[in-house]
Amino acid sequence: MDATSLAESQPPGGHDSGRDAAIRPVVSVVAVVVARVADASLEDCLGSMARQDLTELTVLVLDVSTLDEAAISERIAAAVPGAFVKRLDPSVTAAEAANDVLGSVQGADYLYFCHESVASAPDAVRLLVEEAERAEAAMVGPKIVRWDDHDRLLAVGVGVDRTAFAVPFVQVGELDQAQHDAQRDVVALPGAAFVIRADVFEAVAGFDTILGDTDGLGWGAGADLDLGW
Repeated sequence: MDATSLAESQPPGGHDSGRDAAIRPVVSVVAVVVARVADASLEDCLGSMARQDLTELTVLVLDVSTLDEAAISERIAAAVPGAFVKRLDPSVTAAEAANDVLGSVQGADYLYFCHESVASAPDAVRLLVEEAERAEAAMVGPKIVRWDDHDRLLAVGVGVDRTAFAVPFVQVGELDQAQHDAQRDVVALPGAAFVIRADVFEAVAGFDTILGDTDGLGWGAGADLDLGW
């Protein structure tokens, strides 16, 4: 499993030829967004999906909100035309909703799970997939920064201590000075944003919902950490 950065984009023509040779020319990626609160940040999240520079990207919104179905579908269509929307029971958890892809998504090489309050850089999904291909990693996650202050880090993945408790690699309010821009192995990635091979997600039967939810940057519930294990 790798953690990599969204902060820096590769310039046109700037890829190493050896690295490109290891990357398949076309991969199919499904971006999965669970819409539960569906507040104003949902449009920002989906708008960032519409601006991705990855060609083979499909957007799937799993609607578990209590809002009017027609109204939220209209909002989603305005933000990212062509997105697929599936209405689920509002009582399900984010982890249970995310696992719906096991029966509804076929033929994808990768899944990009993105929290509804996260806006992804335009090259985010492509860079994550490229790193997954290069490193032959099952999961790859980004460097996540604050919405209102991009110089402050929120997460770059976690390790664990000898009692299996999550140990974040960044401190609360830590200033981003490129100290975490290099790729490194991590034990787990936050549910806020990560890429996972679709066949791996299927092989492990998705999130273990018995352990709790996967939502944002919280590690207490256990589902995110368990998926990394």
